[in-house]
Amino acid sequence: MMPRRAGLPRRTRLSLTVIAAAAVLTGCARGEHGSAGGAPTTPVVTSATPAPASAAATATPTPASPTPRPTANRSALKACKSGKCEVTVTRGVDIPVDARRFQVGTINVRSIDDHQVSLVITLPGSANRLDCQSDEDCDSSVVGGTNTNTGNVTAHAGAVITVNRLVIQVVSVGNGSAVLRLKPA
Repeated sequence: MMPRRAGLPRRTRLSLTVIAAAAVLTGCARGEHGSAGGAPTTPVVTSATPAPASAAATATPTPASPTPRPTANRSALKACKSGKCEVTVTRGVDIPVDARRFQVGTINVRSIDDHQVSLVITLPGSANRLDCQSDEDCDSSVVGGTNTNTGNVTAHAGAVITVNRLVIQVVSVGNGSAVLRLKPA
């Protein structure tokens, strides 16, 4: 029988060694001021209660989140083709519209920020109407040639945009998404 060493039990010594190693590794990954970005950080508080040795071995770093993709409800987008829909969209979403019926092609959500949404609207033909109401800060313009033009609109919640034979109401804007309601003019 081996004599027992004085001090902490083996399991406690192993747990404290794992905690100390984690603290050293965390310190190595941080910058001069305690964080990767150089800004001060809150000190890490560790518990004096020993953790099971298996808990430290199973910890894995969390992967970085992927770049957000444009999102919208696909069935709501299909309804927009008829000119009657309400859809929640994010940056990069294309809203299809019946170009012959409404004289409006695809509506692209260019950006959503600072409680405003920016749209790029394909306008077939040379005579186009683009009007924005109920939003004092709404900005709209038409750029193009003889057969195809592009409408650019930046609007806030509450804006009512009339583009040729279609009305786009900006119901809400926030947290990287916007709710748009389309209806025939």
